Amino acid sequence: MTKSYKRKWFHKGGIIRQRGNGYQVEIKFNSKRIRETLESLDEAKLRIEQLHTELKNTGLDSLAQTPEQHRDAAMAIKVLPPNTSLHDAVRDYAMAVKKLDGAALSGAVAFYLSHHKPVAFVLVPLFPLPPCAAHPVPCST
Repeated sequence: MTKSYKRKWFHKGGIIRQRGNGYQVEIKFNSKRIRETLESLDEAKLRIEQLHTELKNTGLDSLAQTPEQHRDAAMAIKVLPPNTSLHDAVRDYAMAVKKLDGAALSGAVAFYLSHHKPVAFVLVPLFPLPPCAAHPVPCST
């Protein structure tokens, strides 16, 4: 059985159908169908463009996250050192916490810094010194 809709638009690879007082957005990605209903045609067109961009950039994973998770990830990226990915930071953190049996990582860092003071550099010669180099008295070699 096929349904008929008041109007139907094709926009940026998606379909917008007018259903009653709302507009149904449909877009397919990797044989998966995504449908949402919005109040206006402009909102529906904008949502198709957003979905199209998200799917193109990140695939279906982007749709599995809530808006709060998106905001949380954006805030986390801001505090990372340059050229560090959020994935690498989270993976390293999770491995460290696992090794600490759930203890706080900041506590482990504080303990390490209080017990392992940096050692001053010791210059080691690249070639052997003459035997008299260790004596303060000049030698003749």
